[in-house]
This record gives sequence, structure tokens and C-alpha cells, in this order.
Amino acid sequence: MTDPNPMVKGRGIAALRRVGITVTTGIAQEEAAQLNRAYLHWVTTGRPYVILKAGMTLDGKVATAKGESRWITGPRARQEAHRFRSQVDAVVVGVGTILHDDPTLTARLSDRPLKLASRQPLRVVLDSQLRTPPTATVCAKQDRAKTLIVTTSRAFPVTPSSI
Repeated sequence: MTDPNPMVKGRGIAALRRVGITVTTGIAQEEAAQLNRAYLHWVTTGRPYVILKAGMTLDGKVATAKGESRWITGPRARQEAHRFRSQVDAVVVGVGTILHDDPTLTARLSDRPLKLASRQPLRVVLDSQLRTPPTATVCAKQDRAKTLIVTTSRAFPVTPSSI
């Protein structure tokens, strides 16, 4: 497929043709677009490609009536979530998920939970008041995947004595 990035303007195709490589475009365009959907979205909109994954109970809730949210999906759905994780740049959760579930947020692609995929997403925690405990799994396992905790000035209130 032809790259829609205006910074490229067909230079790659031209370079291949200059060295004698036959280039054919317009074949399997739908398949090529599907393979490149994240890049195509970014280059045409300027925005990242985002996937929302939410495990839900049959009644559309993200936790059971007792407040349990771990393992409300089955093994196939969990494995699919791990496949997604192995293909994305980042996994974003709120601090509530960290405090309640203490997730690992790594991509594990087998039935053996400790077997990690070779590509790990950045783990991003949205934590406006910096409540993520240093003992949280996402903090303690930096050798598995890196973690970014996004906070606000509410985490560090400015007082006259701190100026």
C-alpha cells in the first residue's frame, strides 16, 4: 500500500524502483490497511490508536455484586487481552485498579502465567493523588516492564511552608 504520510510522498516506492525492484500497489489494500491500522489512524488523524478492553459481567458491570473484579472473564478472553497487550505500546489503568486488584499489566502469552511475551507494553497508572503504593506489582516488577505513574499537583499540595 502507498504510505499516506505526507512527509514520505512516495519516496520509498521511488527508491525501490530506482534500484530495479518492481513495486505493485493496490493489491490486498484492505488487508494491508488492517495490518497497519494503528499507524494509518495516527498519520491521518494525528491521534493515537486506542483499544478499550473492559471485562464485564453478563449484566454489563465491571465487577460482581460483591465488588469482585478479578477473573470475571474466562480464560480465552484473558488470553486475548494478553495478546492485545503484546501488540500495544501502553496499557493504562486508574489507581483504583491498582489498589483493588494489584495487577501485573504484562503480556503473558501462554497458559503458564509467568511466561512473558518478548514485547511488553509501558504500564501507565493514572493517579492524581499519588496513592500507588511502592509495593504495588507494577512498581516492584520493573525488570518485566516499565511503569509510568501520571499524577497531578494534587499529589503535592503547595503550602506556604513548602515554598
